[in-house]
Amino acid sequence: MLRNKIKNNTKISASEINQFVYSPKLWYKKRTRKKSKVLNKNCKSEKNDKLRKVFRRGNRFHKYFLLKYNLFLILKRLFILILFVFVFYLLHFYIKF
Repeated sequence: MLRNKIKNNTKISASEINQFVYSPKLWYKKRTRKKSKVLNKNCKSEKNDKLRKVFRRGNRFHKYFLLKYNLFLILKRLFILILFVFVFYLLHFYIKF
């Protein structure tokens, strides 16, 4: 019964899991109905508005965190590369003399 109503997606995104954790009813509505019906401004309640703000804030946080993490990885790799070049340069200099 429930399987027939929900889309047959085999993969569930992280944002969809977050939505289910915050509000299973809203997640169910979003999965079973069209987005235009769920996001209709006439049927919004205060709770749904607060949840949407929480979702947006969470998405912004994760986007910012991912950007920082990728930047950290790039800087870490660059530092290791510079360190190796420096060590090899010193070894070459000392072996030469």
